[in-house]
Amino acid sequence: MNLVFANATKKWGGVKSWTLDVAAGLRERGHRVLLLARPGEFLRRAALLGCETCAFTFGPDYNPVAILRAARELRRFGAQVVCGNVGKDLRTVGLAARILGIPVVHRVGLAGDLNPGPAPWLDAQLLRPHLLAPCQQVLDGVRHAVPALRPLPAAVIHTGKRRGPRPEHGPHTPLALASASQLNPDKGHATVLAALERLAGSGISFHYHVYGTGSLQETLPRHAQDLGLADHVTWHGFVPDVPARIAQADVFVLASTSEGLPNALVEAMAAGLVCVARNVGGIAEIWPPAAHWLLLPPDAGPEAFAEALLRLTRLCDEEFRLLRQAFWQAVPSRETMLDALEDFLSRLKERL
Repeated sequence: MNLVFANATKKWGGVKSWTLDVAAGLRERGHRVLLLARPGEFLRRAALLGCETCAFTFGPDYNPVAILRAARELRRFGAQVVCGNVGKDLRTVGLAARILGIPVVHRVGLAGDLNPGPAPWLDAQLLRPHLLAPCQQVLDGVRHAVPALRPLPAAVIHTGKRRGPRPEHGPHTPLALASASQLNPDKGHATVLAALERLAGSGISFHYHVYGTGSLQETLPRHAQDLGLADHVTWHGFVPDVPARIAQADVFVLASTSEGLPNALVEAMAAGLVCVARNVGGIAEIWPPAAHWLLLPPDAGPEAFAEALLRLTRLCDEEFRLLRQAFWQAVPSRETMLDALEDFLSRLKERL
């Protein structure tokens, strides 16, 4: 198949990591893959993975110049299916595909990405896309938010990752904690820091590694310093090899107040980390039953996170190792995801 993935987002997020992983996997299976996106790190990494790339200027929504250019690229490539996200990529590359009679996939990563209003309704009417969601919660959420999407065909394919080696060891000393997400208010880093203040006050030895950038990248380190955590936290910023970095930790902490199926959480599970998270989005769909006490209520505060982390520190090495293995076994595999995605896209291509 000749597959096109369009992405108009400016910042790095889970959808870009998902796209690179999926594009590389489909290419490994013999498909041609083209990525259309803004110039930058995303396309550079796609090229390193062997994918074809096109630096694209999107401009305003429904920009006729951009639509014409997208149509030329799709014809040149011989595109058979086009996958976009929300916003400009659908309203340029997606619309060009629709004009050319090429099936369009609308990949929705978060239920809150779409709000009721004329734009999503118009997209649904113009594009008639097939919806693709990483979890059932996201699909149900967007259908509830945008009634115009309810009649559209849809598929749920859980994000999968290539598992690392089976975890056979307990925690490090000091306990290594990690988070990987944009440093924005909804990701809950302030809650984690408040919980870690309690941990430090209990005499627990730990170090917290934070990966990512965002609107709070200046204020969060100052907040950590105010809490007396400067020596306990390392702010790594943007790094290109997040999975390899978080694989060195023992515990992955996710305090987001809103998620779909977080890419970084799936990566952490695949690496055999014990995870602590709020029960938001589709996280419960892949959470191991043996670790139910580590899946906290959506409104969990610092006390709940601190208690969960303190309870982890009281486990013996064997109990911790078994928890690692529970998360490692529960994560959807990359091959299972690619099998389902390949079947989904093949059925769309047959309608071309």
